[in-house]
Amino acid sequence: MTFAIVFEQIFDDSVLQSFLRLESALSSELPSFNKMNKLEVRLDGDMVDNKNVGVSGGFSGVVAQSFLENGARHWALTANENTISATCYYYDSWEVESAKAMRYIREAVNSVRDTGNLVKIVVLRTIDKFLTDLAAITTESPYQIASIFNADSDYITKQAVNSGPLWHVFQGWFEDINNPESMCLNALNLSSTNRGDALVAGIDHNCQLQLKESINDFEKLEGYFGMLHDANKRIIRNVLSDESKNIVGL
Repeated sequence: MTFAIVFEQIFDDSVLQSFLRLESALSSELPSFNKMNKLEVRLDGDMVDNKNVGVSGGFSGVVAQSFLENGARHWALTANENTISATCYYYDSWEVESAKAMRYIREAVNSVRDTGNLVKIVVLRTIDKFLTDLAAITTESPYQIASIFNADSDYITKQAVNSGPLWHVFQGWFEDINNPESMCLNALNLSSTNRGDALVAGIDHNCQLQLKESINDFEKLEGYFGMLHDANKRIIRNVLSDESKNIVGL
């Protein structure tokens, strides 16, 4: 799950330098810290004439991370270009993970709070995966989309239901979530793909709250993320089969 806020303007040099303090501020929780750089290539006029090729780069942000004992990423806080995001790679519960994400984001926001750079988009991206051992799919026990998904879901096409074990549906739409201050854009990517020894059923939901007026009231952010979480749960309840909903506690 990724929690992100997008600002109106690219972070200036003073803000980028201020982000460097996150290395010490969060060292006990996010001990891996790195600067991020961008590389831009500019082509002017005749591309054959290499005198018209310009290359530039520079410091664009920071990323602070933590890792599990097996080397897999656990958390990442990124402040780059005009976005601050906190990503949890092993999700446990909304109460636990959202509280930690808000704490990380607030720490980074302190570098931007008094600069006049306002938040214009709030994003919650959630990726759910269900794994099925391919050895369990046989002629006698064929693939059934209903083992994971609700075949009658508003978000799954008849073509996907009838396509066997490998399929993909991608769609986007605006939704009214009873918040007059914003518009909510959903991008939903549903798929069933082969990962060698397993069939991976994936639900990738990117929910964006596009604010009609940008804000500097960062205390509203937690409430906005709560709205997006509710929107995600509504979709998940519609997409999953009853058995799958029981497995994940919905």
